[in-house]
Amino acid sequence: MSSRDLELTLDKQSFEYPALVREAIIKKNWHATADQTEIVTSCASLNEKYCWFQSRNEIYIWERNKTPHRGTIQLPLPTSGLPRSAKCAVVYDNPHNGSNARFPTPGVLTVSPEGILRHWISTESQNYVEKQLDIDSEVAMAVELGDAPDDDKSASFFLYTTSGSIFLLIGEGADAWKTGALQCYKLFGRRDQGFKPRFPSSLHSNQTDEGLTTVLNTFKYVTEDVTLIISIAPNSLSVFHVDNQSPLWNLKLEDFFQPKIAVCFKEDLQREANLVCAELIDVAVFRGGLLVLVGGVHEESTRIHLFALWLGPEWIFQKPEKTRFHAIIQITEHKSLFMKENDQIYSNLSLCIPKMTSEATSAERTDGILIIHPLFAMTLYFPFNLEKPESNKTLVRYASYPKKEQLIGYAICEQYVYVMMLDTGIHTLRLLHSGFADHNKNNKKLMNAFADAKRLRDASFRSLEDFFDKKDPKIDDLKSMERNDIQKVSEVEVTVVLLWLDKIHPFCQLPKADKKYLTERYTLRKISLDLIHSTAKYPECLVRKQLVANNGKLVPVKLDNLKIRENTDQQIAASKAVHDRFFGQFWIDVIDPFIKANLYPEEILFVDSWLLWCVGNDGPLSDETRNLMINERELARKELLKWYKDNGKEQRIKELFEIIDGIEENCKHNYEDFQKSQMEQFPDVVFNWFMSLSFYPKQKDIKLKCRCDSECKLSFVKRYGLQRHLERGIHKNDAQRLIKKWIDEDIARNVPVPNDFLK
Repeated sequence: MSSRDLELTLDKQSFEYPALVREAIIKKNWHATADQTEIVTSCASLNEKYCWFQSRNEIYIWERNKTPHRGTIQLPLPTSGLPRSAKCAVVYDNPHNGSNARFPTPGVLTVSPEGILRHWISTESQNYVEKQLDIDSEVAMAVELGDAPDDDKSASFFLYTTSGSIFLLIGEGADAWKTGALQCYKLFGRRDQGFKPRFPSSLHSNQTDEGLTTVLNTFKYVTEDVTLIISIAPNSLSVFHVDNQSPLWNLKLEDFFQPKIAVCFKEDLQREANLVCAELIDVAVFRGGLLVLVGGVHEESTRIHLFALWLGPEWIFQKPEKTRFHAIIQITEHKSLFMKENDQIYSNLSLCIPKMTSEATSAERTDGILIIHPLFAMTLYFPFNLEKPESNKTLVRYASYPKKEQLIGYAICEQYVYVMMLDTGIHTLRLLHSGFADHNKNNKKLMNAFADAKRLRDASFRSLEDFFDKKDPKIDDLKSMERNDIQKVSEVEVTVVLLWLDKIHPFCQLPKADKKYLTERYTLRKISLDLIHSTAKYPECLVRKQLVANNGKLVPVKLDNLKIRENTDQQIAASKAVHDRFFGQFWIDVIDPFIKANLYPEEILFVDSWLLWCVGNDGPLSDETRNLMINERELARKELLKWYKDNGKEQRIKELFEIIDGIEENCKHNYEDFQKSQMEQFPDVVFNWFMSLSFYPKQKDIKLKCRCDSECKLSFVKRYGLQRHLERGIHKNDAQRLIKKWIDEDIARNVPVPNDFLK
């Protein structure tokens, strides 16, 4: 994957805000101006299962995989005079709750900035436990789930304050798992209580005079052997051992980080930088180490510079002595926000790394290291081996939020980072190929185009009387397909296919020759799939194994229906064998599994896309098109897997590939049989109606004279091109024999044969 082909995109998710949340947003924002809103950038969040939104004195909770109008929970919050943060709420599954043990109702814990706790062990009732926590008059910053509830054990939580104190909330009493009562213990904290000097205490060092500081971020990190808590302030980075209830190590800005920033400036300027000043911004666990985001300026700089410093895996056991990797983050967009006088940028940036990205064994399949700002997002793509990087170049990509949009929250989950927007809903931040910026939006466009094409096809076969009678006819009213229907059905089907292909952005960008080739290969596959849709509307036809064409007519199943000349018994027997193989295997391999699966529209779209970009369509194509086909297949697979996960659906990708393989195999046999029927002069019977339907436009437009009634089969093509064309469907030796047969026939009839064929 080339770095030039990647862009950071906002990928719209299928789960929407419920109506209650939309109403709360409107009420809270009704008097906002274009430049100012009452809603803050941290009032919403989500986890792997639930989403929540805080509005004034209420919190709204809903399940991600349920439809927006169902299951919205509204709970009251204690009054607060300080801005609320969604980080001060935890929504978790409580196995003790719910009438159905398989589907437990969530438990909810919230803490106001002043330290007032409310705990609902079950959201099925409005009963909760409220308690004023003794947090030494500090301001609550975040709450995190410690141990999940289990058996007769209550859940535990960690509470972090802006002053750097860490508290443990555990069940109070033997029946705490029933009542939800919690008690608060201080694990680490300041010596001096109260807001007034607000010095950090031994949380950051043994000295008490470090200046005024506010902790920026605190979170826990759990390994098999130890539970650690990482805390970062503008002037220090600290790690604490929970089991020992003691600090593990502390790194000061001026002693450890700022000298390294000075070295980075020196490497960039090729000389010493004067008056270097740095500030810590955020930290995250990355590839076993700690990645620290640092901002810095020097005397001559007009903008704030960003740096990423990586501390090795030894941080878990001891104080790091050096940085293992560092990178300068080039700011190429939103430069005005990084002006030297705008020091608010330090507190507005958040470092976000999903667990799967942090632990990935390959950097190629990740979305990079994400940095969130209220106005934009950016991703960093480092060399995978940070110990011995092949190059020290860092890929940086930006994604701006939609105009007049506002960020109301973000969340770091197992696989993705989610951003929650005021108007447009929930998105993931993805590092994807250029040109595919919003795949969910693109999929919706394709779904609409698919429906439009289907309506166009249906309208083409309807009479005025059929238009007024919207009901589908009964099977007894269906007429059989006639020979004069084939041309119209073929033309309509190809028109629909071309309309559909015109909506697929990557296909439109292909070279003309590649588009023509893929259209030829895709037409038969698309018509096969559409034939299943039209048949599925008639349950009686499924029982009788009777196919229904897209013009609403029955496909003939008797060999005598379409005879047009005298045929030998041997020809009829050969034709019957072809007929039985096609119709028998098509039902077994494709139609029966398709109907049984009862596919969702998103799964049908996946099958349709895969049939266009499949390996079976590889041929005389450019290298760029082949690479695009590989990328499109991988993209379609990823999008389907994401749709399964986001919507809580059972993954059926294996069954879909079995259906695709069935269509591919039948198309291969159909092409071989079509060529064989021309070579052996089979009677033009039932089998040929389907093949004529698929190949009629090719015969007409490409001038490949493969029909037995041609006046001159070779006058419009070159021998090499004709042989290559035939080899797509039959063996090379068969193609050579067929061409030789045509040459002999033309010579016998005194028809001029091009010199190209006589060499």
